[in-house]
Amino acid sequence: MNDINNKYLNTVSSKLKKVSMILQYTHEKIIENQEIKRLVYYNTKNPLSKKGLKYDNTKIDQPDLTEEDVKDLITLLPFNPDMKINLCSFIFLNTPSATFSNGDNVIYLDINIVSPAEYFEITTGLRLYEISHKIANIFDGLYIDDEDYIEELGNLKFILDDIAVNRLSNNSSMLWSSMRFSIQLIPQTRIRGW
Repeated sequence: MNDINNKYLNTVSSKLKKVSMILQYTHEKIIENQEIKRLVYYNTKNPLSKKGLKYDNTKIDQPDLTEEDVKDLITLLPFNPDMKINLCSFIFLNTPSATFSNGDNVIYLDINIVSPAEYFEITTGLRLYEISHKIANIFDGLYIDDEDYIEELGNLKFILDDIAVNRLSNNSSMLWSSMRFSIQLIPQTRIRGW
């Protein structure tokens, strides 16, 4: 009998251990951001204001939102199986791939944003790009900073590699943005100031 693998019996591969925690961390950081929730939830010309002006020029109140308000709009899933394509914006998280070669262990995280063209223009710019900008501000070039996650994940850093913006499908007025972040799984050394 060949005993070549005996030393590996009852051990586990840790390559994918961090994926679910990275997704949870990312979701929590996005859900904590009131401006992102407002940009996704309120289909008005000024979603960041307390009083909204709809595209038909009627006014509405726009109170702060809770996680419950956006639970079907900002999800940990790469898609929402219950989603009805209507005039709403959505954010989906996905880890489509990872590479594990030559000690360069990287997980790729896609943050997909879907938004109706009918509500594209807002007072602060263009809705899809404003959502993307707010997400980039939370993650790009930054280390995980939540003590609950640092203990398990270490000093992982998000790098925005690219963004693509397209029409969701040929027969849809929905726009789609995909932001790809790379997260190297070898904890980085944080550079401290003098």
